Amino acid sequence: PLSSQTGCFLYPKGDRMPMPLQGDYPMDASGQRYPELCVQHHREGLQCLHPSCRRDHTAHTQWPAPLKTFICAHVDATANLTWNKEIVTPDWLGLSSSGGDASGSPGKRKRT
Repeated sequence: PLSSQTGCFLYPKGDRMPMPLQGDYPMDASGQRYPELCVQHHREGLQCLHPSCRRDHTAHTQWPAPLKTFICAHVDATANLTWNKEIVTPDWLGLSSSGGDASGSPGKRKRT
C-alpha cells in the first residue's frame, strides 16, 4: 500500500486509537466481512509503511455504504475520536451546517 500523509481520523497523540474488531465489521454482498481499516493509513500523523499490510487503505470517499455507516457510528460512539475536517467534508458525513453534534463537539455527526 502507498503511505498516506494525511488521515481521515483524528485521535490524541500517544494513545492507541480504538478501532472495531474484524468480527464486528459488516458483511458485503458476497457474505464476506469488509476488511479492517488500516489505522496507520487512516489516522492523521501516521503512515503505513508495511508493503504486505492486508488492512484496508481505500480512501474514505470510496468506502461502500455499509462500511461508511459502520465506521461513522464507531466514530460517533468513541470518545476523542473525530474526523479530520481537512479531509472529510461535512457533506460526506451528512453534517448539519453547524458542523458538530448537538453539544457542539467538532468532528461528530448530526443528521440534518
